[in-house]
Amino acid sequence: MKRMYALTLIIVAFIIIAGCSDKKNVIGDGSDIVPYMVDIDSDTLFEQGYYYSYEDYTKPFLRNTKSLVGNFAQTEFITLLRFGNLPDSGFVITEDPELILRLKHGHNQEGMQLKLGLIKQRWEPLFATWNKAEEEVDWEDDWNDYSTITILDEIEQTVTDADSILFAIPADLMTSVIEGWVKDVPLSYGLALFAAGNRDDNYVELYTRETADGPRLQFDYLVSVADTVSVRYDRMPIYNTFINSAHPVDGYYLENEIKIGNIVPRRGVLKFDLDHEMFANVTDEEHLKKITVNKAELVLFRTDDENEYHFAESLFEIYPYYLLKEYAPDDLSGLPIPAEDIGIISPTFTSILRVDADSVAVNITSIIQSFVSDLKENKGIIITSSLENKDASFVGFYSPDHTEGEKRPYLRIIYTLPFIPER
Repeated sequence: MKRMYALTLIIVAFIIIAGCSDKKNVIGDGSDIVPYMVDIDSDTLFEQGYYYSYEDYTKPFLRNTKSLVGNFAQTEFITLLRFGNLPDSGFVITEDPELILRLKHGHNQEGMQLKLGLIKQRWEPLFATWNKAEEEVDWEDDWNDYSTITILDEIEQTVTDADSILFAIPADLMTSVIEGWVKDVPLSYGLALFAAGNRDDNYVELYTRETADGPRLQFDYLVSVADTVSVRYDRMPIYNTFINSAHPVDGYYLENEIKIGNIVPRRGVLKFDLDHEMFANVTDEEHLKKITVNKAELVLFRTDDENEYHFAESLFEIYPYYLLKEYAPDDLSGLPIPAEDIGIISPTFTSILRVDADSVAVNITSIIQSFVSDLKENKGIIITSSLENKDASFVGFYSPDHTEGEKRPYLRIIYTLPFIPER
């Protein structure tokens, strides 16, 4: 027991002496390891590299809280609704039904004329696009001329500054529509909501069934003509999505631009070389592999041209990936870049560009650490919106070739050198 007590005292004394010594260590106050910071400008960063953007095809955004209607940036948005748990044939609607839509956001929306149409073909919300009704089924008719729907000419509503839109639908018309919906072979498959006229700079965002403020169809009805007690129908749609006419540019390629967007999805590709000469006190490439990247940020400056950005919300979320295969501008036959050539390095975080900010620092710490440590081969990075296909937001940034040097992107890296203990 005495031996154990003596051994414990010796160990404690050793720890105290070691902690009070002047020997440098990685953790304590006596360490001489200090972080360095380097800003690598565009000229250096892209001397042997390149940058561009490309566009991809739109897809449904699953569990979207918003549904768009209108026309914006030469793109038309149409909302699709389908209701279920409807009364069987023989019912009697006792008052004009109401379709209530609540506004989440709008852009130049006051005065918009909204109309309804009956969708002629079966559609699936997980796969419906401007061209596809279901996963393997095209629309038989064309949305460009509305031949996909039977327009209900007698129903139209004007958007005001109110936070909701109410369509009053005549009872006899609603009765006929529902009877067509509940047939064994339906006569139509829900409602399409679209903007009348040719205005190209206005749209509304409506809350969807994914929220408590989603669309509601409401009416009272008798189960049969013999009944005297009415039943209340008050339901959200069972299916709710929107489609849009946007399509990527020919060849998908946006030369010498850094643009990110949701509809159509736009992505920025950047390839820059990193060598030891960019880092203070790093002697060679082997030394570079051993540094710790504490933080790496790609700083981008938003363009001042109002035609080059649009915020549907108060912020824009940006997410970076690394490329598993190089897509240089001299061979872009592989665009749009397939998902299998895009990788994630954990941890990677979303970076936020706020509507009132003129720049964003995109956190690419894990990517740069993997590149300099030679854990991943540097074939370039992609910066994207983390909410692709959700809404009409997009943003353009000044390029490395911009005439004003202070608005060009740069890479800021904070790093520490490897610790080499004294001998």
